[in-house]
This record gives sequence, C-alpha cells and structure tokens, in this order.
Amino acid sequence: MTQTRIGSNHDFLQLTVDAAESGPPLYLLAELQLHGLSASVQVVHSYVTGFADLAEFFQQHVDDWRGWDGVRTWESLERVLKSMRPTSTVTCS
Repeated sequence: MTQTRIGSNHDFLQLTVDAAESGPPLYLLAELQLHGLSASVQVVHSYVTGFADLAEFFQQHVDDWRGWDGVRTWESLERVLKSMRPTSTVTCS
C-alpha cells in the first residue's frame, strides 16, 4: 500500500493505492478531511493512461512552485474526483 498526503495532520487530501498483482493499480482511495468533516471515494484509473495523468498533474505543481497562469484541473474518468488549482504565486524576499 502506498499513501500520499497533501496538507496538515488535521486538514488533508490523502491518496492510497494498493499494489496490483500485475501491472498498474486499477483504483485509488481518495480521502479528504477539512475542518472536522471527512469524505472518501474510490477512483478508478483511466483505461488509457492509468494514473499517469494524475501524477503529471501533481508534477506540474512541483515544477512550477513559483506560480502559473490560469487554473489547472484534473478530473477522474468517472468524474468522482476533481482537483482544481488556481493561479498560485510564491513571493521570495
């Protein structure tokens, strides 16, 4: 099992993937906890890209940590999970 958590100990998005017997994982569990409320959903992979497009979505944020123009969006195949990141700018002094 592999877990990735974004956020703090109290407010976070956590993605959990169980290792598939052969090949890439077929689904992941997305858990969101915010201000004491929590929700979870099973997200099925895209039959074309698996979860490569989701990994690329997060990698773009790593690469462009100083900010970007517009809104970046990722949506699961069955539209059960959608992530949107508006323009973000980091100011260094």
